[in-house]
Amino acid sequence: MLSACEQKKDPALLKEYKGPLATFENIRTLFSDSAVVRIVLEAPVQLDFKNGNRVFPKGIHIHFFEKDGSKYAELTANSATFDATKKLYTAKGNVIVSNALKKEKLNTEKLFWNPDEKRVFTDNFVKIETEEEILQGQGLEAAQDFSTYKILKPTGVFSLDNEEE
Repeated sequence: MLSACEQKKDPALLKEYKGPLATFENIRTLFSDSAVVRIVLEAPVQLDFKNGNRVFPKGIHIHFFEKDGSKYAELTANSATFDATKKLYTAKGNVIVSNALKKEKLNTEKLFWNPDEKRVFTDNFVKIETEEEILQGQGLEAAQDFSTYKILKPTGVFSLDNEEE
C-alpha cells in the first residue's frame, strides 16, 4: 500500500514578488527627436520593475543637446526614480542642473523632470548661481534645458537695475 502526503499551500500566504525584474549596470539611454539625439541618460545602475517603473539607486547623469549636437545643459543627482504611469523622473540628493550656455547652475535636493512636457519643477528650496548673483527661494518651474525658469517664492537680497531715461 502506497500513500503520499501532499502539502497544499494557502494562496493567502503567498506573497507577490515586488522587487526588480531586471538590473542593468552602466546604462546609457538615448532620447531622439527626428533621428537626432537630444538627451542622453547615464546611470551606474538601473532597476526595472514589473509596472514599468525604474530606480537609479547610485545616481543619474542626464545630458541635454541642441539639434546641432552641442551640449547645452546637464542634470546630476545622487539617486532617481522613473514613474511609468506619470511619465515622471524624480531626481534626489544633491541635484545639480547646469546650463553651459548661460553659465548658470541650480542646486536643490529634489527635482522632477517630465520629458514629454520638457520641463523640470520642484517645491523644495532652490539656489541658482548666475555670473552676477545668487538667487534663492522655495519652488521652481523651468524648461528642461534651464533656458527659462521661475522661482515660485524668492527669498534673500535682490539687486535691481535703476536705469534713468
